[in-house]
Amino acid sequence: MIGTKITRRLASHFEEQYEGMYKVTVIGSTGSGKTTLLKTFVEFPTGSVEQPRRHDVEEAHDATYTVVDKALRAKDSFTTVSFNAVGTIVIKTMSNIIEFHPMRAHEHLYGRTDIDTIWAILFYDTAGQVRFDFMPELSVRGSHGVIIFADGTSTTSIERILHYLDLVQTEEARVKKEIPVRIFVNKADLREKGIFVGADYTKTVVGPKYAEFVYETTGIKGGGVEAPLRALLNDLLI
Repeated sequence: MIGTKITRRLASHFEEQYEGMYKVTVIGSTGSGKTTLLKTFVEFPTGSVEQPRRHDVEEAHDATYTVVDKALRAKDSFTTVSFNAVGTIVIKTMSNIIEFHPMRAHEHLYGRTDIDTIWAILFYDTAGQVRFDFMPELSVRGSHGVIIFADGTSTTSIERILHYLDLVQTEEARVKKEIPVRIFVNKADLREKGIFVGADYTKTVVGPKYAEFVYETTGIKGGGVEAPLRALLNDLLI
């Protein structure tokens, strides 16, 4: 749809303009910051399946969860239960810029003439608690791409990546096709406190096959996310 002007007529059949619809599953241990970071570039609908986090319960029952700063207990903190499915319009402009737009918000696109291609992406943001351990396995099925999160302050969370990679490889064997993966080692903003393990250790854990897809990220304004997310979308869409 090169250079096509988005008019009200086209918008009334907007789904027909998609070059493709893709499912990207987001998995990782609880407290790794999946939902927080996603919200920096994807608009979550009202009624997302989140509830106040019970730090004491998660610490007692989930070895991958740690509260680095105990002061966080007194702050608002939420966790996903079950999963969030968030539809997003992804646009590539004629100057090769990737943009994210809410699925139902078409009006601000009316009249634009700089759009090269439009895709629909469905992000599956899964719960990371042990009691929802069946959710990642179910959600990975049918995925075109997978983003794996780890809490960069927890070696247990980082080592949990191997479990999620096993799920991806099982799905690859089922569909007989390679699934693009990006691994986000989150909370890089805590490096100055001396408690961020970082990408180097993570690369030794995941091995050479996935080492090049490991990135350090932070939920603060989505730091470190743009480049790997763009690369993942290029793998999917180009």
